[in-house]
Amino acid sequence: MYNEKVTLEAINLIINISDLLKGINVDTMDISFYEDIDNITICGKNIKILEPMKVTGKITTDGKIASFSGQANLTIQTECDRCVSVFEENLTFDINEKFTNDSYSDDENEYYQMIDNKIDFTPVIMHNLHMNMPMKFLCSSDCKGIVTNCETNINECSPFAKLKETFKTQGGR
Repeated sequence: MYNEKVTLEAINLIINISDLLKGINVDTMDISFYEDIDNITICGKNIKILEPMKVTGKITTDGKIASFSGQANLTIQTECDRCVSVFEENLTFDINEKFTNDSYSDDENEYYQMIDNKIDFTPVIMHNLHMNMPMKFLCSSDCKGIVTNCETNINECSPFAKLKETFKTQGGR
């Protein structure tokens, strides 16, 4: 038995694993591909994906159920939920999914359905991408946000800068 390596760079993310399921000269498949997604919208927030998402991993099988274990890596650009500054962030997340040709599920696992021993990775990638996005997008963990009544970004200046400026223009010190 040997390990088959598959590298995909096309948008077509359907992988035929017939040889793997039958155990013909193969016991695992290494997978590596790029998914080109321009942007996604989550809860009304537009998130720009700056470069193709890289997905790497391994498919194994017990002859009936195929398992994919891998990782996705991408760079996003969006607005900070506190200070509204545009920022970039690298995201990496694990993907662990199971596939079967049968309509099958149990109490512990959900399975994606294969058609004729072919795995369509598009819904897998989109589901995992949505599930692994942060609930709040922050430019940094210590982002101070903005002062809402004067719309001053606290990260860029003191919250009292506007008050000092107003005080000076009105004849104060």
